Amino acid sequence: MLTYFAICSGSANVFIASLIFPHTLRYHLVIPSILGQRRHRSHFSFMSNRRLNRVCGKLCFTVFIMGFRSRSFPVVVDSDTTAGVIYSHLRALGVVPSSQFRNFYFTYRGRRIQWDDTMGALGTGPLSHLHIVRSLPGGANSGALAGGEGAIKEA
Repeated sequence: MLTYFAICSGSANVFIASLIFPHTLRYHLVIPSILGQRRHRSHFSFMSNRRLNRVCGKLCFTVFIMGFRSRSFPVVVDSDTTAGVIYSHLRALGVVPSSQFRNFYFTYRGRRIQWDDTMGALGTGPLSHLHIVRSLPGGANSGALAGGEGAIKEA
């Protein structure tokens, strides 16, 4: 009795029916009628670089942002993207706090990047790495460094 119930359960019935009547249960025709038309992979993350560059009209490439807990964040940019736009994108993702805009800056090849520098002007290319660094508050004024009036005098 139990074996009969197991054979006659829903999934077993469908399997047996598909063996007996192979053209009746055509799932490849039934599923699109339920779900609608098949969606194409037109999102930019599925595109090849050649196709992405053709669609955008510019050279688009991926830049990795390094610096937080040994994690990297990929960002798709073009040659006209500025460091400020990348920072705004990271702030929208919640990677950097929005209240401390002036406490962070980017470096590329050991050089500090200004917020209005473009990726094309910096010479970045595909798979480049920008490092985000937090500047520490405090420090000495420029007069103290040059030995001016703010410098510590030895007795």
